[in-house]
Amino acid sequence: MKLNSLISSLSGNQFAIKKGLEEDGGILILLPHELNISENRIHNVGRIDVKNKLLGLALNLNKYNRSLRTATAEFRENIENLKVPPVDLNNMQKGQMLEKAKSQFKNHLSEIKTFGTRLMNDIEDVLVDVRFYIKKDKSIISPAILQRRVRKEELERWREKDRPELRKEIESVREKVEKEGRNSA
Repeated sequence: MKLNSLISSLSGNQFAIKKGLEEDGGILILLPHELNISENRIHNVGRIDVKNKLLGLALNLNKYNRSLRTATAEFRENIENLKVPPVDLNNMQKGQMLEKAKSQFKNHLSEIKTFGTRLMNDIEDVLVDVRFYIKKDKSIISPAILQRRVRKEELERWREKDRPELRKEIESVREKVEKEGRNSA
């Protein structure tokens, strides 16, 4: 559930970033969703390969959040500096500085969007593996002790089969949400 929630939140952030990059004259200040996974949850995972992927994902989520916060804070600071500049500037100079700040912000957003796309793939990778192990690890008594050994080829076949299914599920939910948004507007 947490991985599905991350996909949803990241999709929302990516959509907002895309809209911000498409704006020509306006200014967009993001209020992004924070993306995180509790390390306590990760430490309770029995499969070491899944645990390692989740720990790597948690680090990348922190980098993503920090990048968004930094870009947004830097842009806000640039705008504040234009309100009360350290040196007297005429309107043309302020306009040039505003355009430079917007350009810089859009460059940051573009980099963050690219990183978000890689992050989405990482989340999908972990989710596909989790779905595989949920199917394989049926022991209720002690999953960490009674885990079945899994051949690497079996996991690879699952990944090839399940990733397209996962993407179809994600896309159908996205379409449903967009349709509900259009109907309520």
